[in-house]
Amino acid sequence: MKPYKGSPELRAAEETIQKAHSTAAKLVSKDGVKMADAAKQTLSAPARHHYLGLYVKFPVQIQHIAAANLWIMEGVCLMEKEKRPEAALEAYEKAAAIKEAVRGSLSFERAKDLWRIVGASMACGRDSSAELLLTTIWHEFFADNYIKDPQHKFSGWTVFYALPWWQSRQDERKAMLLKQLALKAAKSS
Repeated sequence: MKPYKGSPELRAAEETIQKAHSTAAKLVSKDGVKMADAAKQTLSAPARHHYLGLYVKFPVQIQHIAAANLWIMEGVCLMEKEKRPEAALEAYEKAAAIKEAVRGSLSFERAKDLWRIVGASMACGRDSSAELLLTTIWHEFFADNYIKDPQHKFSGWTVFYALPWWQSRQDERKAMLLKQLALKAAKSS
């Protein structure tokens, strides 16, 4: 097997994936397209599966953000199109592991990765796992920070960053449940 960076096939795959991910993000943010529809429009299921097959040959530590974004796109499709939240949760966990290996764990991006997993955990009915992750986010990013009204911001950001990965539309009942879990996690210190 050729070294990772020496593989023309993987370099081409990374370019294709990053372009597809960027285009999908624009479709979601500017045109209001659902995340799964945007992912499917920009990179077909056979293409996603082909590229995922390329990446699994390499350890997480040498994969790049393109691989993580590919897992996110796959997870969105698994959640919304195929109604397979357990498989989506696994895809988001893989994406988070790659991103942590690439950039480390002390960044707000890491918190967003964990919130994605919180949303998928909630979709799988794993409330206790979601609460444990929220406790981790609280302690790593909010507890010792000098943010004004940290519990309120933590609760709001939890809903903003976790809810879309639980479902594709706003649901006040589920938003309230996430807020309650976030406040419970914040008070667990």
